[in-house]
Amino acid sequence: MIKFVINYWNGKLAIGSSFWLVFLGLIILLSVVEPLFLNTIFDDPKQRINATFVSLGITRLLVFPWQLVGLIRVVDREFIKSSNTIKTRLIQSAMILSVLFTFSYSLELIQDAYSYKNKTERSEIITEQPAYTLSINQQSQQLQQLQIKGDLDIGITKAVSALIKENKNITSVLLESDGGHIYEGRGLSKLFTQHELDTIVEKQCSSACASAFIGGKKRYLGKNAKLGFHQYKLDYSAHKKLVPFHKPEEEQVRDLELFKSRGITTVFLDKVFAKKPDQMWFPSHTELLEAKVIHSTSP
Repeated sequence: MIKFVINYWNGKLAIGSSFWLVFLGLIILLSVVEPLFLNTIFDDPKQRINATFVSLGITRLLVFPWQLVGLIRVVDREFIKSSNTIKTRLIQSAMILSVLFTFSYSLELIQDAYSYKNKTERSEIITEQPAYTLSINQQSQQLQQLQIKGDLDIGITKAVSALIKENKNITSVLLESDGGHIYEGRGLSKLFTQHELDTIVEKQCSSACASAFIGGKKRYLGKNAKLGFHQYKLDYSAHKKLVPFHKPEEEQVRDLELFKSRGITTVFLDKVFAKKPDQMWFPSHTELLEAKVIHSTSP
């Protein structure tokens, strides 16, 4: 092997095998194997970046110069021997193109490594920073109110459950959300029922939030507040795609049973999922009172 490397470096191999196998063949092989190796072995973004530079250092600063110098020498020897100008010029052109390809290819590998790092960091930010906020409002020495604002994202039921266990004086929950993951809305609803917490809306609570609201022991809607209902839909956004949600119709049936168990009238239930996913039904306070969705317009 060492002898072969030295012979190629000195231009002692046949021009055909030097160009097609050692030079062009090896370039193609490395361009296929190198990114496959880097993208498969290294999941950690920092390790992938370091491995990319090490790999390029070996293949492009050591192997490629060896390929280039060896081919130049064998071409010079062949030209002196046969004076075949056309053949020489074609190989020289291929060598120039290979230099440009190698430069472009190396930049692309580096760019891919950093792009992977950025995507990973963005994904971590999405995972670590939920789209909701939880806070405790100390209403009196003995009474606390849990306030939930923002999307009902994956993991919110677990987070709220932990807060309730830590704060024994929570008696009510203030909801302000345009919706979120329906599983979490249902989970919150059952959690509120379990702990006999009142639910309150002062601004707007729609979709999955409305499901959570229904779980309240007593349910209050502010004078200018709104409850919104509509059909469920598949959601492929960054958060929702992490949990299977294949049949919206089945989820609607489950929530209808949940609403029914909270004393909501059948007439109202027939309208809950009448609006399409891109629309919203905001029933009047009178409708909500008559349907037993809310108990009062103020706590």
